[in-house]
Amino acid sequence: MSSERRQAWRSGLVLDAWYEGETGRGETRISDLSVKGAYIETMAPLPVGSTLMLVFALPDSMVIETKCIVMHSEPRTGMGVRFLSLSPEQTNYIRQFIHA
Repeated sequence: MSSERRQAWRSGLVLDAWYEGETGRGETRISDLSVKGAYIETMAPLPVGSTLMLVFALPDSMVIETKCIVMHSEPRTGMGVRFLSLSPEQTNYIRQFIHA
């Protein structure tokens, strides 16, 4: 049985990103993206349950800014986040970008 719990198709990629949470801010990158969430590479991931604002730009220059919650955190590696405030327009842009 697979331990995979993702509920949306994901695209492996690398996008520059910026986040700000309760314990600070960082410039980083996204290495996995779906319409439901993303994987953020960072040496100092926030704890599970933390909320943050995430900003990233798709290659077509569409800037996405959304509130997120940390769903899993891996020390010195990164954190998986779920999007909490994507607009329908932002969701459609991401869907078109990842071809989901």
